[in-house]
Amino acid sequence: MTSGLRSGKNYKLPEDKTVTKDENNKLDEQVEQVELDEFEEENVNPFLPKNSLNRSFSKKGETSIGTLKKVEGVNDLSLSEDPSSLSNTKSIPSGDSLEGAASLIVINSETEKTLTLDPTQHGGDHLNNNSHSSNNTPENTVQRSFVEEPIITMSTYIKLKDAIAIVPIFNKKELGLEDFLETVDYANDLISSAEKPTFLKLVQSKIGSEARKALKDAKIDTLAKLKEHLRALYNSGLSVSSLQGLLAQQMQRENESVLAFANRIRDLGNQIIQAQECKGEVPEHFKESTKKSQEESFRNGLLDEISVRLPATNDLTELIKEAIRVEKAINVKREMRKRLEKYCSICKRTNHNTENCRQKLVAVITSGNTNNSQQKSQQKSAKPQCDHCKKLGHTIDKCFKRAYDLANAAQAQTETGDNKPTCTKCGKTNHTTDRCLNHIICNFCKNRGHYEKNCITKKKAESKNSQAPPQGNAPRKDNEEKSHSLPEQSDLLTELLSTL
Repeated sequence: MTSGLRSGKNYKLPEDKTVTKDENNKLDEQVEQVELDEFEEENVNPFLPKNSLNRSFSKKGETSIGTLKKVEGVNDLSLSEDPSSLSNTKSIPSGDSLEGAASLIVINSETEKTLTLDPTQHGGDHLNNNSHSSNNTPENTVQRSFVEEPIITMSTYIKLKDAIAIVPIFNKKELGLEDFLETVDYANDLISSAEKPTFLKLVQSKIGSEARKALKDAKIDTLAKLKEHLRALYNSGLSVSSLQGLLAQQMQRENESVLAFANRIRDLGNQIIQAQECKGEVPEHFKESTKKSQEESFRNGLLDEISVRLPATNDLTELIKEAIRVEKAINVKREMRKRLEKYCSICKRTNHNTENCRQKLVAVITSGNTNNSQQKSQQKSAKPQCDHCKKLGHTIDKCFKRAYDLANAAQAQTETGDNKPTCTKCGKTNHTTDRCLNHIICNFCKNRGHYEKNCITKKKAESKNSQAPPQGNAPRKDNEEKSHSLPEQSDLLTELLSTL
């Protein structure tokens, strides 16, 4: 059965009797496919295609043409072109073409109309509308009364793939159960009854894996049973009083949007209603009190900067809309303040702040380059130095040159027959490993292998200091004091005799 639509109305046409648009139609160029009900074809022109508009149709018995009942003895009908008005008429003789006749069927209110039949035009009666007025009725016309009967039009449905695309994938952490079921109901109303069983199976594929496994053995043949099982699975298990107390304690988080907070409030309200349904039928006053509790919890739980700007209303939906509007206004002001706060004290510009200034970054980079040499020298000095090869970057126990020298020394001993012990730590041949002093550092010369008391460098320094002459008021030693004391008596006599 094909379907057509004109002026918002549906008409039916039996199979293989589709009336398509004719480009040469001078009466109505906007005629689409039209649905006719219980028409039979007569006087078929064999030279015309079956889908041509120039075909004759007549009524079967006393059934109605649209909303107008055929009157016996009337061969030609003139129907209104405009559904909102019956003033403009067209004459359609029987046996002639059906141009515009079906598309011009009037479906209006259930008011009584007076239609005029004019037998002078086209060799038959002419159907005209006088609409409660007989002043313009021609003399050669017959007035008959017709009653418009309402026709129930066919509902417009969408495709199954489009309906299932509306349903989101259900995840309890991201989407509430009631929100999911509400979307399922909305999509279910948009499809035909023949596609509802397939739609039910597709909805089950939108459920999470855990819930789908739990519902595997359940016999679900209707959408109502699916809702019942899902609510039983995801029921919180809390009592009505516990849920009401939890609803009163809800507060909006710092980075939470108003819409997310409102969804939490609505979800708790739905859980309260479901918990009450387990006890029996939910009275209306309980639903009203729950809505009021949701409104109070939402208003009291909002951030102070939003709640103080809300109007006094008891409608939760309007309150949420107003809160979202206030939130957007606050966010806009914050963005404007951020733009005003972008002032750089270094380059005196307003498109960035001081922390992100390019000049500051360049200065930091250049200052860092000047300190690179110092940092590298410090890093080099901090590296360990090998006591064997005197290179930086490793210690003597990891020195490859030392291992190479030890291997050569051992090979030389075997060739010469020298039985002197060789130290495996320092590679020397004058002591064994257990007597190696390579790990000892002298406090005077800072070299390894000896103590300070045995330091040759220290002994040489002390000997040089002892041979140097005294300078200034340096203290004299005992032998120097004796040499500068008074002369003896023998020396005095020798001097006297020399003078004589």
